[in-house]
Amino acid sequence: MRKRFCPTCQTFWEVCEDGGDCLNREPHCANCGPDFPHVTLNWEPAVDAGKMEVVEMPAAPKLPTDAQARKNAPVYSGFLAYFPLAVAYVAEVSRKGNEQHNPGQPLHWDRSKSGDELDADARHLIEAGTFDVDGVRHSGKHAWRAMANLQKELEAAQAAGQPFFNDNTGDQNK
Repeated sequence: MRKRFCPTCQTFWEVCEDGGDCLNREPHCANCGPDFPHVTLNWEPAVDAGKMEVVEMPAAPKLPTDAQARKNAPVYSGFLAYFPLAVAYVAEVSRKGNEQHNPGQPLHWDRSKSGDELDADARHLIEAGTFDVDGVRHSGKHAWRAMANLQKELEAAQAAGQPFFNDNTGDQNK
């Protein structure tokens, strides 16, 4: 059996012989639509956790395609180069979280198990500087939750056609 996996809304659905969704007959997630990346998987339901093998992943740009807009997003020099230890630590937090919440599955963000970023973030922020019961720093979990929240905010803004930045320098709270 083949299934498709949507990393955006974290859902699986069966793929028909023609490659489309068996329910809505589209080659993309009914929740997210064609503008998001999807992964087709071979699924063996007899295996306890479900053995999955990625067989295709359509390329989808994560950054702007305009050359100047790309240059205005200094991902390495403006972020990764500033925080190499923290970025590597949060990546490990992500891996450990996947083992906890999705044992035996490939690394992925299961959004169905992750809907309270701000509350969870606040709990980890309160305990910043200490270790959680699993031996992971609360500050690392705080950083992961903060990034998850920002990712969802930006996706919602993009879907609504809203800008990522507000160029209005006036008081935004009036």
